[in-house]
Amino acid sequence: MAYIPITAVRYNRKRGRDVLQSFLFDQRYGGIRVPRGVPPDLVSEFIGERLQPDSPPGVYSKVAATLRFYERPDVLPRLRQALTGRAEDLDAVLRQAFVIQSLGDLGTPEEGAQAGAYLDRILVPQALALNAYAVLFEALIALAPAGSPQRLMERLAVAVHQAAENQGTERGMQDYQRIAAIQRNEQPRYRTRWEAKGRLAPQSPADRRTAMVRIYLRETPISSPQIEEWAARMLRAEAMQGDPQPVYAAFGQAMEAVDPKKIGPQRARFEIVRGAQAIRYLQGKLSARQEELYDKAGKGAVNFLWDDLPEV
Repeated sequence: MAYIPITAVRYNRKRGRDVLQSFLFDQRYGGIRVPRGVPPDLVSEFIGERLQPDSPPGVYSKVAATLRFYERPDVLPRLRQALTGRAEDLDAVLRQAFVIQSLGDLGTPEEGAQAGAYLDRILVPQALALNAYAVLFEALIALAPAGSPQRLMERLAVAVHQAAENQGTERGMQDYQRIAAIQRNEQPRYRTRWEAKGRLAPQSPADRRTAMVRIYLRETPISSPQIEEWAARMLRAEAMQGDPQPVYAAFGQAMEAVDPKKIGPQRARFEIVRGAQAIRYLQGKLSARQEELYDKAGKGAVNFLWDDLPEV
């Protein structure tokens, strides 16, 4: 089994705390990309110390992203403290939805089932739930194959029906158009992603490998930032926990199959760079042909499977 680190640690504990403090709690200057190079155990330690049950939803969103990259399920008990059994305002709905997302990403099947029941029982019935529709559905996608979007979709259907009956004013018409657009345009996409993840998650790494590479390279209709990150994490887990060679090979084959004439040069560069960076991040080596493709593509992009280190 090859040794593949989550990240090449390059911050001492003091500097690592500063980096995490800025990213997680400085909403203005913290940036949007999870910082690489922090000792993974420090990630757990810092979040366990600093995260509060009433921390802003934006903090919980960044905590969820950080835990996904560093794979730190040991912090979940701290996050669960925010699941108070009530959601009195939109901030509470969002905060708790991000916690449920983390439980889906990193928790056990039992924790996922409990989180799904909590979402249906506490969050979906809230008056402001539809203002957090995207976050709630992404929480359901994170839980898949546990949970079901049925109650959330029913909640939206009732709201659309009520809004349709209250179009007598300009405001009422605008409200109806907004909520009907969610049902018509966004809900089918979210449901398709939920179904796809529920179908792929139980499969063996070997059986789903090609599909995961295609999702991560944004070659499928279900690709989205959330699903792409999940696919990347599953491929990383396969490489870390077993033989990484099949993962390298799958990415390499995808890179070499890219045809700029069919998909356009910009799209081709994206797929080649993302595939090459994945191989390198997972401690693999590019073939001469893959190196050539990567060089011509321009390198430079930053992706989930990348450690933000200078290239040599």
